Amino acid sequence: MRTAPPRPTRYAKPTAPKRAATGLTPAVRRAIVSGAKAGIPWPVIAAKSGVSPHQIRRWRTRGKELSDYFAEHGKLPDDATVDDMDCLRFYDEVEVAHNCAIEKFAKTINKAGAKSWVAAAWWLERCASGYYTKGKPETEETKPQAASAQKVMLYLPDNGRDPQ
Repeated sequence: MRTAPPRPTRYAKPTAPKRAATGLTPAVRRAIVSGAKAGIPWPVIAAKSGVSPHQIRRWRTRGKELSDYFAEHGKLPDDATVDDMDCLRFYDEVEVAHNCAIEKFAKTINKAGAKSWVAAAWWLERCASGYYTKGKPETEETKPQAASAQKVMLYLPDNGRDPQ
């Protein structure tokens, strides 16, 4: 007599495909890049792709290091591994995707700015904050003084006791 296989529970070990040494498989890379292109926050992208935000940050940091090294020396380090090349490719793809998201959202705000001044003001406050900020710009009179020049005043209540 045949019996049905046991139903999987939420505590059963997931059967995940084997990953490369760094875990940066093409499927993971595609999920992260598509999330960056859509402008999704990094923790959500990480959860969707099955890796930690810290791991994504490590891959991006390593890719940036290699990109900076290449820009300075015109070649990659002699000890660069295949995993390093994956990180470099990942960094380039994520930067392009992130810049596409910025361009897409800037165009959306620009288009909305034709109908509503609020969208244009929002964009100016965030992208040209040196010129357009909330509140008054700091002048010499409104800048906070240095900590050494400030006086500290204490309030001592008169409760009839002799302070000693």
